[in-house]
Amino acid sequence: MKKFILSVFCCMLLLTGCSNKVQEKGKVQQIGIEDAFSKMDKKETFLLMITRDKCYYCQLIHKMLDDTIEDHPTTIYNVKMDDSTTENLYADNDLLKTRLEKPGTTPHVYYIKDGVVKDDITGFDEENPLEFWEWVKKHNIENLK
Repeated sequence: MKKFILSVFCCMLLLTGCSNKVQEKGKVQQIGIEDAFSKMDKKETFLLMITRDKCYYCQLIHKMLDDTIEDHPTTIYNVKMDDSTTENLYADNDLLKTRLEKPGTTPHVYYIKDGVVKDDITGFDEENPLEFWEWVKKHNIENLK
């Protein structure tokens, strides 16, 4: 009986010890507008987030992502609109509007599949901060890189 239990234990140890599957950590990667458009032109599938420095809800979503992104193997590409002046903000908004609907409503996350926007989510709900991850799971896009 001892040998049997020892054999089972050794087999379990071997099976779990040989597993090299480690969940990758997610990240938010800053990119420029032209880089985002280039990814779209290459027909890539990715999550694109539009934010601004002077946007309270953008700060909240960044805080939530800082606290939770490592638990999700997702790369989120972030374009930060230049809101240092009204002119710069309008210029970025106008450029983004050539490819995206309502980019000035921030934070705004677009699910882009094969270079085309498939869905989007705007704003940030302080009462339900994990709504973003629920949206990601709904679309089964948690493993996007």
